[in-house]
Amino acid sequence: MKDRSKAFKWYLKAAKKGDFQCQYLVAKWYHNDGIHDPKNEENWFYWNRKVAINGNIHAQFELAEYYLNSNSINKNEKKAFRWYMKLANDNEPRALYIVAKCYRDGVGTDKDLKEAIKWNYDKAIEWYTKSSEGENIKATYSLGVCYNFGLGIKKEEKKAFELFLKSAEGGYKYALNVVGYCYYNGYGILKDENKAFEFYLKAAKKGHGTSQYLVANWYNDGKHVLRNEEKGFYWNRKAAINGNVNAQFELAEYYIDSSINKNERKAFKWYYKLANENKVRAIYLVAKCYRDGIGIDKNLKEATTWIKKYELSKIDNYKLHIKNAEKGDDVSQYYIGNCYCYGINTKKDFSKAIEWYSKSSEGGNIKAMCGLGCCYEYGYGVIKDKKKAFKLYLKSAEGGYRRALYELGNRYHYGNCTSKDEDKAFECYLKAAEKGHNSTIYLVAKCYRDGIGTDKNLKEATTWIKKYELSKPYFKPYITLYKFLDGADIDVSSIASHTRM
Repeated sequence: MKDRSKAFKWYLKAAKKGDFQCQYLVAKWYHNDGIHDPKNEENWFYWNRKVAINGNIHAQFELAEYYLNSNSINKNEKKAFRWYMKLANDNEPRALYIVAKCYRDGVGTDKDLKEAIKWNYDKAIEWYTKSSEGENIKATYSLGVCYNFGLGIKKEEKKAFELFLKSAEGGYKYALNVVGYCYYNGYGILKDENKAFEFYLKAAKKGHGTSQYLVANWYNDGKHVLRNEEKGFYWNRKAAINGNVNAQFELAEYYIDSSINKNERKAFKWYYKLANENKVRAIYLVAKCYRDGIGIDKNLKEATTWIKKYELSKIDNYKLHIKNAEKGDDVSQYYIGNCYCYGINTKKDFSKAIEWYSKSSEGGNIKAMCGLGCCYEYGYGVIKDKKKAFKLYLKSAEGGYRRALYELGNRYHYGNCTSKDEDKAFECYLKAAEKGHNSTIYLVAKCYRDGIGTDKNLKEATTWIKKYELSKPYFKPYITLYKFLDGADIDVSSIASHTRM
């Protein structure tokens, strides 16, 4: 018997444990139950944003559209543009078209007709058409995408399907997957689940990861094809090796539960891989394996380490961190300091922030040293003391903390808390940039362009601005190479607001 409330309850549990697919389903659930209800809208926004950040393309489009069209305080055209730009840079056709419109109309960015022309689809359609007539299967697929979404041409689902089918018949794996989708959902063609499976299987054989996972599920479920556990295992393993996270979890579970292919060591290896990619459920399972000796020798010390990682990785751990902080854990002490400093899960209280940052710093935590330095520089909960602030930044930077290197570079650059020294500023920026700090990746490019603390070098400036463009998060402030080399700049503080320091 169907029970929507129970189904939602289990989806929500899985979503809270980090299952991306369930997170997206929960978001859709809130949306379908009425996004105009403020509570549902808030919940939808929370879960959809999580999934978007984790790379779900549908969620990224939905988040961008929400930022663009929302009637709430969340309306933010600049954020919408950044998401569309990320999708466009990932070659998502619909986003390419929208970016062109944003540049043309000045939505979320300055009007820039040159950039609009760059992203415009009129010329692309012309070339896709010519190329597809020459039997180019990728161009045929791209032209199908244009007809599918109405990009620079009238939307025509039937025509789109015909082009996808032509590309699929030429063996293009992405087209094979899309044709499978069309048959399964009756999109541009009559619904035919047998045909859907046929094309998904062809795409799977070409190495398409999502199709491999779908084929595995069909064999395991026996809904549209005869149940075949051996083939299900084969394709799930292929999808797992191809990087499909859900397939990786299922493969590990299969190795644990199977009566034929049981192999706890292999299960542990998959859980360990996922745990090192910060998949919350896997972190817990690794702790359990170490505790119970599943696939690995029993090791209570390792089990304790991993269960601690699990607890710290969960959302809203204020109470747990307080408990650990009071026991002298410098990581939790730093976390609690942040909570009081920024008003996370508690009221802002700079004096308490100072107390916990100080305790954590005494335990050698370089992040806490940097936070404490900031408090002394600006007088948050303590009398201003720029000399002490500089010493704390320096000690944190010497420990290798990239944010401290950035802050120290700024102090040398502007002569705050110490004498101005552009050479030392550049040295700090370069060290932080090499550790992946977005703001300083941009600043290193700027230093090479303008000769700040180093010789002017446009080749190096170009190299570093390209590194900035490719760095995560992809929705950070954007600048074209042409504009940058021409002397234009972006606000470095706006980069920091999109960067986890």
